[in-house]
Amino acid sequence: MSTASSRYTPRQRALLARYVSNLDGNVYAIYNLPEEVVAVIFAYVSRSPRSFRENLLRLMEDPELDLLAGLPAQPQPVSAASAEQVAAAADDEDRGSALAPSAAAADVAGSVAIAAEKARKFHEKWVVGYGHASVAELAKAAVGIEGISRLASARLETANPWLSFIEYSQRYQMPPRGAYVVPPELEAAGDPALLEDFHRVQDVTYDAYQQILHGLVEHLDRVEPARAGETPRARRTRLERLAFEDARYALTLAVQTNLGMVGNGRALRDAIVRLLSDPYAETTRLAEAIRSEVTKVLPTLVRYAEPNPRIRAAEEGVARGVAAALGRYREVRAVASDPVVLLDWTGRDARASRDATSGGDATGPRAATGDVPGTTTPDEQAALDVVLSAWLTEFGSGGWPETDDVLARMTPAEKIALFARAVEALGPHDPPPDALKFVRYRVELTVSEANWHQLLRHSRRMHFAPQAPGIEHGVTVPPRVQEAGLAPVLMRAVDAAERLFLRLVRAGLPLAAHYVVTNAHRRRVQAEFDLWQLYHLITLRGKPEAQWDIRQTVHQLARRVMMVHPNLVRCAPRLMAVLDGGGEGQP
Repeated sequence: MSTASSRYTPRQRALLARYVSNLDGNVYAIYNLPEEVVAVIFAYVSRSPRSFRENLLRLMEDPELDLLAGLPAQPQPVSAASAEQVAAAADDEDRGSALAPSAAAADVAGSVAIAAEKARKFHEKWVVGYGHASVAELAKAAVGIEGISRLASARLETANPWLSFIEYSQRYQMPPRGAYVVPPELEAAGDPALLEDFHRVQDVTYDAYQQILHGLVEHLDRVEPARAGETPRARRTRLERLAFEDARYALTLAVQTNLGMVGNGRALRDAIVRLLSDPYAETTRLAEAIRSEVTKVLPTLVRYAEPNPRIRAAEEGVARGVAAALGRYREVRAVASDPVVLLDWTGRDARASRDATSGGDATGPRAATGDVPGTTTPDEQAALDVVLSAWLTEFGSGGWPETDDVLARMTPAEKIALFARAVEALGPHDPPPDALKFVRYRVELTVSEANWHQLLRHSRRMHFAPQAPGIEHGVTVPPRVQEAGLAPVLMRAVDAAERLFLRLVRAGLPLAAHYVVTNAHRRRVQAEFDLWQLYHLITLRGKPEAQWDIRQTVHQLARRVMMVHPNLVRCAPRLMAVLDGGGEGQP
């Protein structure tokens, strides 16, 4: 999906060279631009098939915007100035010597270069030398990343929670045929037959994608009612987007994607170390490219990011231990199959029964009264005590044990009323009270790859422990695909992918096998989050306009939570408006 530099005119090359760290690679830093311009360029990626460089050119060449008039003309990022070029001047300046008054060559650019060298020395001493890593959080870099696999994008997006991303959306765009990544592990194996089969499966799944896409558009044209004032072109676009949304379940994790990434120096460094220690060769190569390009903008803060063999060794040791434990004890209990299982929650110890499931029901605890309006549960009272304890500290003047004494005297109704007062007037964009972050939940999700990629992008406060991509948990068939009679087309693609998956595993290439998993295949994920994040997630991804798969998961998650903490959700009208009117699970 990237754009080769040969496509640019000499003028365009000269223009782009001011603002990107290279014109040829799929990974490049973006600099010398106002923050709002960088945000616009990155925002395009979700809906536009063009590269970041192409979108930057369009912005700069748009005569109505006149963007060039307001942009700086530095040919390279200030912080990328060669240390050798400015070290002597910096040393002179450190000793108090004055710059030569001839100064056109040593005016602003020279002064900035000296400042950059001083900053480098500061970071070398305090960040690198003394480990004062918080300083690294004050510098940031923006990076365009193109042509990586969906598998690698998920590894990148889970590498550090403090990185910010926007990604190419398969819900709104059609990936071009042939735009997929061949796993380096497969290329290195030297097995022409397996490599040929890999290319064949990518063609088979893309053929299925196109057949489902066109079939869905025809089906939707027959069954979707026309909207008032909608032009034929607008209707076609709307139906195509609905079709894109479901046809993508036939595509594999090898399909390419583009991302815009912004992060501070510390988050970038930690993510690079994590990815350099990753088992996937594509991911380690991506980390090397990110390090190379970010070093041009933050020359000190990520320069020493290196692979950490202890990370790899620890993970391999844990994997061996888990395999041994599963081999010994897997028969103890059947594997749960419910898509949302509530495993733990604040206040769970208040229940007489502490099982994550009640009566063998794999959906989570069953509350005797929690589903009845106006009632509460022991679990919820314990969770309310956690929230109210924070408020008594924040807005009161006492402390423990006074806080516990007050909570012991308050009635359940009083606690619920105080909680309701804090959340009942929240608008759709209002942040919930911070005290809600003290109430925590842990769940196990079994979701499609399409759903998983949305969850990890839109739930940055959630902590995930995802299983590797696989085929053992079955697939999700979009309801519209089923209604249109296109499920057999999807299942033929799934079958081709699964047969190759097993061949690759038998050939000793399990990492390469992950690339042929489709977006329809399910994976198991443990997630840990707080009540604040649940409010955000319901508001953002529980509404009717949200994609149906993640909307279904969010509604199920909310219902599980309401079984143990009914009023923590029910007291917020903004949440109930979504949950009562969102059409759970329906596209």
